[in-house]
Amino acid sequence: MRLPGLLLRAAVLVIAVALESSIMPYLAPPGVRVDLVLILTVLTALHQGRPGGAVWGFGGGLLEDLVTGRVVGVSALGKMTAGYLVGAVREVVFRDSLLVPVVLVAFGGTVNGLITLALASSFGIMGTGPAGFIRAEIVSVTLSAILTPLVHMCPIFPHARGVSDVREKA
Repeated sequence: MRLPGLLLRAAVLVIAVALESSIMPYLAPPGVRVDLVLILTVLTALHQGRPGGAVWGFGGGLLEDLVTGRVVGVSALGKMTAGYLVGAVREVVFRDSLLVPVVLVAFGGTVNGLITLALASSFGIMGTGPAGFIRAEIVSVTLSAILTPLVHMCPIFPHARGVSDVREKA
């Protein structure tokens, strides 16, 4: 990826974290959050594969942890793993379908939620019990999946406009 594309994606990631921590809490139901960073991580993994998904998941999760004041590394580990796993299935799915990113965001959100649950319970930082966390996570994953087609149509994802990955043409 060239530098302008990299800078554009980094700016979008920073904007996503800013929106998640400032405006989105007022738009979502109490205790539920829309995970824009997860959506961007999954879409990047779908476009760039395992390395891109893992790097964007780690970077976005780390930025999210630093901005929100949560334990540093919890979101980074969950999103990195989700990005890597989605990137691993990119070769076996039909990426031009709008349904595929929605399903993969739900899958990535589930992976991220399970890792976050495991780390939060092991660190003793869970605000609610596991049942409350799981209920909120189900709603969060559902909301994120619903918003995925809107983000997917963003011009920073060339495959969303029907343009294949340059490496695939070579």
